[in-house]
Amino acid sequence: MRVLVTGAASGIGRATCLRLARDARTHGRPAGVAAVDIRASPELEKLAGELRGLGVEALVLPGDMGDAEAPARVVDAAVERFGGLDGVVSNAGINRPGRLANYAVDDWDRVFAVNTRATWLLARAAYPALKASRGALVAVGSMSGSEAHANLGAYGPSKAAVIMLARVLAQEFGLTASASTRSRRVWCAPG
Repeated sequence: MRVLVTGAASGIGRATCLRLARDARTHGRPAGVAAVDIRASPELEKLAGELRGLGVEALVLPGDMGDAEAPARVVDAAVERFGGLDGVVSNAGINRPGRLANYAVDDWDRVFAVNTRATWLLARAAYPALKASRGALVAVGSMSGSEAHANLGAYGPSKAAVIMLARVLAQEFGLTASASTRSRRVWCAPG
């Protein structure tokens, strides 16, 4: 199992990395996890140490998913290190709360760049490797993507876009997708 996880230093990303490592260990399978976060940090290094302690080949990759070049760069690094990819978990996300009536355009663009565009760019960059391995893409959404929550600025619209993006990627890349409007995760796997 060779997986790249963005937003890996904390929260859902950290928990995902550790779960993948424990599952690989339980099943006696070798694993490589590329743990990506906006910058190198003590939290990311601690995670890498925990992954290695579970027998996983851990690769720490700094990458700001709001930078249009970063998704391809981290995918390329993971593919080079592991010889391919079996999964990508697009989990990096940010929120800049505020009322839309006076929301800054720069904040809107940054939230969409990290929360939505990065998933598309990760999928595009990883497609050849995922196709070769019959791998999967997981895009982490939010209930805010299907239920309106005031004062969250671009967050809800960006997560709604992620849910639809995963469905379109599934159609275009020949994958299957399932998503509940209440689901926090959209799963895409080869069909």
